[in-house]
Amino acid sequence: MPALLWVAFVTPVQVGVLDAKFDVFLVLSLCVDLIFIVDIVIQFFTAFRVRVPGKSDGYMERRHSKIVMNYLTGWFTVEFLTVIPFDLLNMLSSSGAASSSRLQVIKVIRTLRLLKLVRIAKASRVLRRVEIAFPLPCRRLALMKFICILVLMCHWQASIWAMTLQLSDPKEARWIDNVQASTDLSKSPFDLYVASFYFCSYTMTSVGYGDIGAK
Repeated sequence: MPALLWVAFVTPVQVGVLDAKFDVFLVLSLCVDLIFIVDIVIQFFTAFRVRVPGKSDGYMERRHSKIVMNYLTGWFTVEFLTVIPFDLLNMLSSSGAASSSRLQVIKVIRTLRLLKLVRIAKASRVLRRVEIAFPLPCRRLALMKFICILVLMCHWQASIWAMTLQLSDPKEARWIDNVQASTDLSKSPFDLYVASFYFCSYTMTSVGYGDIGAK
């Protein structure tokens, strides 16, 4: 659960807002990747439920060959891609002088880290356990789910909106230029994230773009 929370909230900020460098966030991200690698190994030895027509429960498949084949044809490829250390590849690729074509490759490698968000799709089992542990009325539970999903979507879109500054040419007009010219907004990652979150939340929850417009 902590690893999934890290992927859901910290990884998008690393990709869209923070610069690629060796710091505490990188070390913790590698530790999270190590947890997922251990999880991949465990999946090769974890029995799975087989659905049988006419039976509600089915049966548990415990034959190791079937378990391996089921995992290889299922989530293995996606989960393997999520543990590739794109952070380190990005740092190695960006070391030294870089041409314009090489910089484009570096930017693409940076965006590949968002593949880790695919792991959130497997969080449904964890959420069901939380619902069982903390029983709540259906209306209250539905409202809490809606708020959490809304905040998470705004967070992800804010990180992607901030990432557009990295993918665009600094010599061309960008959305952050007018904001910095008209306000006291600095170039710090925190201020950049706040401006991006403001734009995305305002766009999702109202009828306009607010006072920040796309370029």
